Amino acid sequence: MHTLYAVSAIVLLMMQLWSSSSWGTPAPLRICFERWWPYSYVDESMQAKGIEVDLIRYALSHSGTDVIFTELPYKRCVEAVNQGKLDFTLHVDETDGLAMLDQSFVNWELTLAVAIKRQESFYEQAVQRSPIILIAEEYPYPDEVYSALKALNADIVTRSYYESTDAQAKSFFATLSDSRVDAIVVDRTWAAKIIHDFDLPVALLHNLHIEPQYIGYHPNNEKKALRLQHLLSSIPESVKKEIERRYQQP
Repeated sequence: MHTLYAVSAIVLLMMQLWSSSSWGTPAPLRICFERWWPYSYVDESMQAKGIEVDLIRYALSHSGTDVIFTELPYKRCVEAVNQGKLDFTLHVDETDGLAMLDQSFVNWELTLAVAIKRQESFYEQAVQRSPIILIAEEYPYPDEVYSALKALNADIVTRSYYESTDAQAKSFFATLSDSRVDAIVVDRTWAAKIIHDFDLPVALLHNLHIEPQYIGYHPNNEKKALRLQHLLSSIPESVKKEIERRYQQP
Protein backbone atom coordinates (compact mmCIF):
# COMPACT_ATOMS: atom_id res chain seq x y z
CA MET A 1 0.00 0.00 0.00
CA HIS A 2 2.82 2.41 0.86
CA THR A 3 4.36 1.72 -2.56
CA LEU A 4 1.02 2.45 -4.27
CA TYR A 5 0.70 5.74 -2.41
CA ALA A 6 4.27 6.67 -3.34
CA VAL A 7 3.68 5.91 -7.03
CA SER A 8 0.43 7.88 -6.99
CA ALA A 9 2.17 10.85 -5.40
CA ILE A 10 4.92 10.79 -8.03
CA VAL A 11 2.38 10.60 -10.88
CA LEU A 12 0.41 13.51 -9.40
CA LEU A 13 3.58 15.58 -9.04
CA MET A 14 4.59 14.88 -12.65
CA MET A 15 1.14 15.91 -13.89
CA GLN A 16 1.36 19.16 -11.96
CA LEU A 17 4.82 19.88 -13.36
CA TRP A 18 3.72 19.05 -16.90
CA SER A 19 0.78 21.44 -16.65
CA SER A 20 2.98 24.29 -15.37
CA SER A 21 4.39 26.91 -17.71
CA SER A 22 7.92 25.62 -17.13
CA TRP A 23 7.06 22.21 -18.61
CA GLY A 24 4.19 23.06 -20.93
CA THR A 25 4.07 25.43 -23.87
CA PRO A 26 5.15 29.05 -23.30
CA ALA A 27 2.49 31.58 -22.38
CA PRO A 28 0.91 33.14 -25.48
CA LEU A 29 2.05 36.57 -26.60
CA ARG A 30 -0.63 39.20 -26.00
CA ILE A 31 -0.63 41.74 -28.80
CA CYS A 32 -2.83 44.81 -29.12
CA PHE A 33 -3.71 46.73 -32.26
CA GLU A 34 -5.92 49.51 -33.46
CA ARG A 35 -8.07 48.83 -36.51
CA TRP A 36 -5.97 49.92 -39.50
CA TRP A 37 -6.53 48.25 -42.86
CA PRO A 38 -4.59 46.52 -44.43
CA TYR A 39 -2.21 45.99 -41.52
CA SER A 40 -4.53 44.96 -38.67
CA TYR A 41 -8.29 44.69 -38.35
CA VAL A 42 -11.10 42.34 -37.30
CA ASP A 43 -13.08 40.64 -40.08
CA GLU A 44 -16.77 39.68 -40.20
CA SER A 45 -16.10 36.46 -38.27
CA MET A 46 -14.33 38.47 -35.53
CA GLN A 47 -10.90 37.13 -36.49
CA ALA A 48 -7.81 39.33 -36.44
CA LYS A 49 -6.50 39.83 -39.96
CA GLY A 50 -4.05 42.05 -41.82
CA ILE A 51 -0.52 42.10 -43.18
CA GLU A 52 1.22 42.60 -39.84
CA VAL A 53 -1.11 40.19 -38.03
CA ASP A 54 -0.41 37.49 -40.63
CA LEU A 55 3.35 38.09 -40.47
CA ILE A 56 3.34 37.66 -36.69
CA ARG A 57 1.22 34.51 -36.92
CA TYR A 58 3.59 33.06 -39.51
CA ALA A 59 6.66 33.92 -37.42
CA LEU A 60 5.19 32.18 -34.37
CA SER A 61 3.65 29.23 -36.23
CA HIS A 62 6.59 26.86 -35.62
CA SER A 63 7.87 28.39 -32.40
CA GLY A 64 5.57 26.65 -29.93
CA THR A 65 4.17 30.01 -28.83
CA ASP A 66 0.58 31.06 -29.46
CA VAL A 67 -0.58 34.63 -29.92
CA ILE A 68 -3.69 36.43 -28.70
CA PHE A 69 -4.66 39.59 -30.58
CA THR A 70 -6.81 42.29 -28.99
CA GLU A 71 -8.35 45.18 -30.94
CA LEU A 72 -8.59 48.43 -28.96
CA PRO A 73 -8.33 52.16 -29.62
CA TYR A 74 -4.74 53.31 -30.03
CA LYS A 75 -4.37 55.01 -26.63
CA ARG A 76 -5.75 52.01 -24.76
CA CYS A 77 -3.25 49.73 -26.51
CA VAL A 78 -0.34 51.90 -25.39
CA GLU A 79 -1.72 52.11 -21.84
CA ALA A 80 -2.24 48.33 -21.65
CA VAL A 81 1.38 47.70 -22.64
CA ASN A 82 2.69 50.30 -20.18
CA GLN A 83 0.62 48.70 -17.41
CA GLY A 84 1.81 45.18 -18.24
CA LYS A 85 -1.67 43.97 -19.19
CA LEU A 86 -0.52 43.20 -22.75
CA ASP A 87 2.93 42.38 -24.14
CA PHE A 88 3.07 44.36 -27.39
CA THR A 89 1.18 46.92 -29.41
CA LEU A 90 1.41 47.43 -33.15
CA HIS A 91 1.98 50.67 -35.06
CA VAL A 92 4.06 52.90 -32.80
CA ASP A 93 7.00 55.23 -33.38
CA GLU A 94 9.32 57.39 -31.29
CA THR A 95 6.50 59.75 -30.29
CA ASP A 96 4.71 56.98 -28.35
CA GLY A 97 7.27 56.52 -25.58
CA LEU A 98 7.61 52.72 -25.85
CA ALA A 99 10.59 50.53 -26.60
CA MET A 100 10.37 49.22 -30.17
CA LEU A 101 11.51 46.26 -32.25
CA ASP A 102 14.09 47.16 -34.89
CA GLN A 103 12.04 46.02 -37.88
CA SER A 104 9.24 47.97 -39.52
CA PHE A 105 6.64 46.35 -41.77
CA VAL A 106 4.35 49.38 -41.97
CA ASN A 107 4.63 52.97 -43.20
CA TRP A 108 2.26 55.67 -41.97
CA GLU A 109 1.72 57.66 -45.18
CA LEU A 110 0.25 60.90 -43.92
CA THR A 111 -1.55 62.92 -46.54
CA LEU A 112 -4.41 65.38 -46.96
CA ALA A 113 -7.86 64.23 -48.06
CA VAL A 114 -10.00 66.92 -49.72
CA ALA A 115 -13.33 67.08 -51.51
CA ILE A 116 -12.67 66.09 -55.11
CA LYS A 117 -14.08 69.39 -56.37
CA ARG A 118 -11.27 71.16 -54.48
CA GLN A 119 -8.45 68.89 -55.59
CA GLU A 120 -7.01 71.39 -58.08
CA SER A 121 -7.68 74.57 -56.11
CA PHE A 122 -6.83 73.56 -52.52
CA TYR A 123 -3.30 74.96 -52.37
CA GLU A 124 -4.24 78.13 -54.26
CA GLN A 125 -7.12 78.80 -51.87
CA ALA A 126 -4.87 78.03 -48.89
CA VAL A 127 -2.80 81.08 -49.84
CA GLN A 128 -5.90 83.28 -49.72
CA ARG A 129 -7.21 82.04 -46.36
CA SER A 130 -6.15 79.62 -43.65
CA PRO A 131 -7.58 76.16 -44.40
CA ILE A 132 -9.41 74.32 -41.63
CA ILE A 133 -7.64 70.96 -41.32
CA LEU A 134 -8.81 68.06 -39.16
CA ILE A 135 -6.34 65.83 -37.32
CA ALA A 136 -6.81 63.01 -34.81
CA GLU A 137 -6.96 63.99 -31.16
CA GLU A 138 -5.44 60.68 -30.02
CA TYR A 139 -2.29 60.48 -32.17
CA PRO A 140 1.02 62.22 -31.45
CA TYR A 141 2.00 63.16 -35.00
CA PRO A 142 5.63 63.48 -36.12
CA ASP A 143 7.04 67.02 -36.05
CA GLU A 144 7.25 67.00 -39.84
CA VAL A 145 3.45 66.89 -40.08
CA TYR A 146 2.98 69.88 -37.80
CA SER A 147 5.64 71.75 -39.78
CA ALA A 148 3.81 71.02 -43.04
CA LEU A 149 0.51 72.24 -41.57
CA LYS A 150 2.19 75.35 -40.21
CA ALA A 151 3.54 76.09 -43.69
CA LEU A 152 -0.08 76.06 -44.90
CA ASN A 153 -1.03 78.42 -42.05
CA ALA A 154 -3.66 75.82 -41.17
CA ASP A 155 -6.38 76.29 -38.59
CA ILE A 156 -6.18 72.87 -36.89
CA VAL A 157 -9.22 71.16 -35.36
CA THR A 158 -9.28 67.73 -33.71
CA ARG A 159 -11.62 64.80 -33.18
CA SER A 160 -11.31 61.10 -32.45
CA TYR A 161 -10.42 58.99 -35.47
CA TYR A 162 -11.44 55.69 -33.88
CA GLU A 163 -13.94 53.74 -35.97
CA SER A 164 -15.02 50.12 -35.53
CA THR A 165 -16.58 49.57 -38.98
CA ASP A 166 -16.03 50.72 -42.55
CA ALA A 167 -19.46 52.37 -42.44
CA GLN A 168 -18.24 54.60 -39.62
CA ALA A 169 -15.14 55.35 -41.65
CA LYS A 170 -17.34 56.40 -44.57
CA SER A 171 -19.26 58.89 -42.42
CA PHE A 172 -15.94 60.28 -41.20
CA PHE A 173 -15.34 61.79 -44.66
CA ALA A 174 -18.71 63.57 -44.58
CA THR A 175 -16.97 66.50 -42.89
CA LEU A 176 -15.48 67.29 -46.31
CA SER A 177 -18.71 67.14 -48.31
CA ASP A 178 -20.54 69.53 -45.99
CA SER A 179 -17.54 71.91 -45.85
CA ARG A 180 -17.09 71.70 -42.09
CA VAL A 181 -13.37 71.30 -42.77
CA ASP A 182 -11.23 71.91 -45.84
CA ALA A 183 -8.98 68.87 -45.46
CA ILE A 184 -8.36 65.85 -43.25
CA VAL A 185 -4.97 64.36 -42.36
CA VAL A 186 -5.27 60.63 -43.12
CA ASP A 187 -3.22 57.55 -43.87
CA ARG A 188 -3.09 57.22 -47.66
CA THR A 189 -3.49 53.43 -47.93
CA TRP A 190 -6.42 53.23 -45.51
CA ALA A 191 -8.17 56.26 -46.98
CA ALA A 192 -7.76 54.99 -50.56
CA LYS A 193 -9.62 51.79 -49.63
CA ILE A 194 -12.55 53.62 -48.01
CA ILE A 195 -12.79 56.07 -50.93
CA HIS A 196 -12.74 53.17 -53.41
CA ASP A 197 -15.19 50.91 -51.55
CA PHE A 198 -17.82 53.62 -51.05
CA ASP A 199 -17.11 55.61 -54.22
CA LEU A 200 -16.62 58.79 -52.20
CA PRO A 201 -16.06 62.18 -53.91
CA VAL A 202 -12.74 62.57 -52.09
CA ALA A 203 -9.22 63.05 -53.46
CA LEU A 204 -5.84 62.49 -51.83
CA LEU A 205 -3.12 65.11 -52.25
CA HIS A 206 0.65 64.63 -52.03
CA ASN A 207 2.04 63.03 -48.87
CA LEU A 208 2.88 65.35 -46.00
CA HIS A 209 5.22 62.83 -44.43
CA ILE A 210 5.96 59.09 -44.28
CA GLU A 211 6.76 57.64 -40.85
CA PRO A 212 7.77 53.97 -40.34
CA GLN A 213 5.75 52.19 -37.65
CA TYR A 214 7.08 49.55 -35.28
CA ILE A 215 5.96 46.99 -32.71
CA GLY A 216 6.13 48.59 -29.28
CA TYR A 217 6.71 47.00 -25.87
CA HIS A 218 7.56 47.87 -22.27
CA PRO A 219 11.29 47.53 -21.44
CA ASN A 220 10.39 44.85 -18.89
CA ASN A 221 9.45 42.63 -21.84
CA GLU A 222 12.91 42.78 -23.42
CA LYS A 223 13.34 38.97 -23.55
CA LYS A 224 10.01 38.43 -25.32
CA ALA A 225 10.80 41.31 -27.66
CA LEU A 226 14.19 39.88 -28.67
CA ARG A 227 12.63 36.49 -29.35
CA LEU A 228 9.81 37.96 -31.44
CA GLN A 229 12.28 40.12 -33.34
CA HIS A 230 14.41 37.06 -34.16
CA LEU A 231 11.38 35.13 -35.42
CA LEU A 232 10.15 38.03 -37.55
CA SER A 233 13.59 38.58 -39.07
CA SER A 234 13.60 34.92 -40.17
CA ILE A 235 10.51 35.26 -42.39
CA PRO A 236 11.50 34.67 -46.05
CA GLU A 237 10.95 37.56 -48.45
CA SER A 238 8.74 35.32 -50.59
CA VAL A 239 6.38 34.83 -47.65
CA LYS A 240 6.25 38.57 -46.96
CA LYS A 241 5.32 39.28 -50.58
CA GLU A 242 2.66 36.57 -50.59
CA ILE A 243 1.06 37.99 -47.44
CA GLU A 244 1.09 41.50 -48.91
CA ARG A 245 -0.60 40.21 -52.08
CA ARG A 246 -3.55 38.95 -50.03
CA TYR A 247 -4.49 42.52 -49.21
CA GLN A 248 -3.89 44.27 -52.51
CA GLN A 249 -6.77 46.40 -53.72
CA PRO A 250 -8.30 45.29 -57.05
